Amino acid sequence: MDNQPPKAFIFMKVGPYGDECLNCILERKQRELKGPEKKIFWGYGGPGLLDPKRVQCFVRESGKRQGSIKLLMQKTYSHHNPEQVNASLAKRKYSVDGKKWKCIPPGIVTDSSYALVLGEIKPVHLELDRQKFKVGIGPSKGCNAAKYGGRDRFDKVCLVAAEPTYDVLDQPKLIIEFQAKLVCPYAVFLR
Repeated sequence: MDNQPPKAFIFMKVGPYGDECLNCILERKQRELKGPEKKIFWGYGGPGLLDPKRVQCFVRESGKRQGSIKLLMQKTYSHHNPEQVNASLAKRKYSVDGKKWKCIPPGIVTDSSYALVLGEIKPVHLELDRQKFKVGIGPSKGCNAAKYGGRDRFDKVCLVAAEPTYDVLDQPKLIIEFQAKLVCPYAVFLR
C-alpha cells in the first residue's frame, strides 16, 4: 500500500471479541482463507452505514474509479468478555441479497448479523487524518469524517477522499494496523 491511503475504503475498529484476543481472531480468519471458499467472513453487527447492500454498492461504484476496495482496520484495546459469545449462536447461512440463502462454508465461524467478505488480512501502518475524508454512502454521504460520529462512536464507515476542512480541531488520527481487500460478494447477511 506504500503508506498512501486509498481514495476510497471501508474503515472499521477491530479488537478482542468474546474469549478471543485479536491475534487469535486474525489467526482463525487466516485459516478461513485456506478453506474451500478461499474467503474470510469478517463479522460485524449494527449495520448503520455498513448494511451489506450499501457496502456492495459502495464497492461497485468506488471500485470503478480506484480498482479494488480495502478494509482498513484500527486496533482497539478493549478487554475480552467471554460471556459475549455463545458458540451455539454461530450463524449457519449467508445471503448476498437478504432473500436467497446458502450454507456458510465449512471452517467459517461467526455469530454476527453481517460479514464483510475479504481476502488475506495483512499488517500495515498508516496514519490517516479524518479531515481528509468524507462519508461515501448512506444518509450521511458527503459528511466530513472529522464531523461524523464524534470522537468515540467512529467505529465503521465507508470513506472517500475529500478536500480537507480544518475547521474541526483535536480529532485523533486513524491508526491503521491491518488491511484486507474486499472480494466478491463484498458483504453478506448472516442467519
